[in-house]
Amino acid sequence: MSAYAPETKEAIRNEYITSRKTLAEVASSFNVALSTAARWKGEAKKLSDDWDILREHFFLVGSGMENITRQMFIEYVLQHKKILEEIQEDMDISTSTKVHMLAKLSSSLSKTVEASRHALPKTDRLATALDVMRKLVQFTQHRYPQHALYLLEILEPFGNILITEYGQ
Repeated sequence: MSAYAPETKEAIRNEYITSRKTLAEVASSFNVALSTAARWKGEAKKLSDDWDILREHFFLVGSGMENITRQMFIEYVLQHKKILEEIQEDMDISTSTKVHMLAKLSSSLSKTVEASRHALPKTDRLATALDVMRKLVQFTQHRYPQHALYLLEILEPFGNILITEYGQ
């Protein structure tokens, strides 16, 4: 008979799969020896319940997919910038052709940004939250300048909370 309830083993499995914590961190949070948690993990793998594979899939589907999308968006923006510079520097292209090319490039960027807003909901929410904070600071500085320093004192730590909540 095991010294631990089956629920503990299942809780460790779930926490390990769905968090970015190491097995040692997860085991410690449940007051279970690392060797015991590692044994459970090994036994599960023999039964085709591979915690590491499930963990990889969880992050690929969840935040992992968002990271992949974010990286693709960054690479697109860099390519967009390079192409824009090439169009501007090429003296052999007529002005009307440049205008046509820039319009297509602009349309492509707009579509990519819109698609990324749907694919990167956390990033979009963070950008919106930070924009609201910026507007609140501007409003306070304009209408209530005597309170601006107090507001900044509050918003700095609050900004960190927003980054934690909506950022990574």
